[in-house]
Amino acid sequence: MYVRPISLTSSPLTPAPHEDANNEDDSGSRTASELSATGNDATKQTSDTSTQMQGPPRVNDEEEMDISTACNDGAQVEEEGSDITQAQEQQNQLLEHLQSVSYERDALTEKVTRLLTQLTEVEERQRADCEKKEANKSFLVELRHNVARLLLRYVPLELDQVNYECNVIDEILEQYLCSVLSSNSSTSH
Repeated sequence: MYVRPISLTSSPLTPAPHEDANNEDDSGSRTASELSATGNDATKQTSDTSTQMQGPPRVNDEEEMDISTACNDGAQVEEEGSDITQAQEQQNQLLEHLQSVSYERDALTEKVTRLLTQLTEVEERQRADCEKKEANKSFLVELRHNVARLLLRYVPLELDQVNYECNVIDEILEQYLCSVLSSNSSTSH
């Protein structure tokens, strides 16, 4: 991009002496280094002149936008910081709740384990009691069989017809013993 140098001595509407299109001899005799130096001086002069013409440096729209964005960003950061703090507080509350629920779960698990152990013990006792009752019942049935065979000598019985699981044999034995005792007591008097 070519920047036209402005001379401080000439007015902005008057071209600088080296820019005159009719002055070909002057532009042709200059060397490249002179032109380069002149271009750099002209650029400096342009920026100096534009600064003098504009007065104090003015903030351009881009810088104003950056400042506005920075302010908005600052407010946003502050708001996000508040949100983060609130989220951390909520997280802490949830962690405390989780911990209390975990303790409660552990206590309930322990209680369930104890109850299951007690239930198992009760079931084992009941099973043992049932086995004991079965053993007692079979012992009683066997005893009734033996008593019935003894009673056959004194009382007519059909052993195939007798239900040994009920107390029929017990009653027959009781009647027989009563009759024997009464006959012995009458003979002894």
